[in-house]
Amino acid sequence: MPASRHLFAPGGSLPPPLNDDGRALVSWLQGLGRARRDLYAEFRTAEPGIPAPGPSVVAARREQGRRLYALWCVPCHGETGDGRGPAAALLAVPPRDLTAGRFRFKTTGATEPADDTDLFRLLTLGTGTGAAMPSFAFLEKEDRWSLVLAVRDFAPATRGADLSFRPAPAAAAPAQAPPGPAGDPARGADLYVAWGCAACHGAMGEGKVFDDRSTRGDGEAVVWASTLRHACARRGGGSAASFERALRYGVGASMPSFATVLDRDPDGARAILAWLERGTTAPSPAASDRP
Repeated sequence: MPASRHLFAPGGSLPPPLNDDGRALVSWLQGLGRARRDLYAEFRTAEPGIPAPGPSVVAARREQGRRLYALWCVPCHGETGDGRGPAAALLAVPPRDLTAGRFRFKTTGATEPADDTDLFRLLTLGTGTGAAMPSFAFLEKEDRWSLVLAVRDFAPATRGADLSFRPAPAAAAPAQAPPGPAGDPARGADLYVAWGCAACHGAMGEGKVFDDRSTRGDGEAVVWASTLRHACARRGGGSAASFERALRYGVGASMPSFATVLDRDPDGARAILAWLERGTTAPSPAASDRP
């Protein structure tokens, strides 16, 4: 945690008094837990809406994106987008190098650039607890679209053109909603092992740390497989739709696509999610032998 001198009034008195921003932050922290206990989980469990960008001159949108990037993104990702900002050394996992144009949570093929709607969703949700990428849902939608343009322009393969909006498909219903096999936690426990999820995410979906920090073919460091049992910790989002997206398209270099098994068993992802969110028993060891 870095020093927060900007939250204190200048002067030589000890202890230094908080300024207006400091008092506001303390008041907010003191109010946590007094209403609903898991507002962030509620936010990440809902599939975010992705509205079409409004009419704008491309040059004006691009300039706004650069201003917002300088304000919110430079400390981690650096002025040139190479992931070497002044705060990068404080993070356990280096910030993403935006000049490479590789993103983990997307709805395109492994070798294709992320769609602009994928980047908008990422900026809206952040990457969950334990990760350094926050949610920017507090920004107006047009500002988030401007940031998408700024981020995309760092990579040569996606630089220069205006935004490309692709409407998101209808959000999938939560795993708890449909009764029957589609949301059966017992079936999901077996599929979790049969599909090989336990090898990286742990026997109960608790996540696993890879101490050797091995690198894969594209140089992306694999430090840990995230815990899957809580919506806040699932990196790509906490909704059923985001869970299925991660399985269908894979996650960067660390997780392959499960599109083939999803096509054979369209309800499998929701069954696994139902077990992760409601199940309390470990999967049957025999499940690893099932096709």
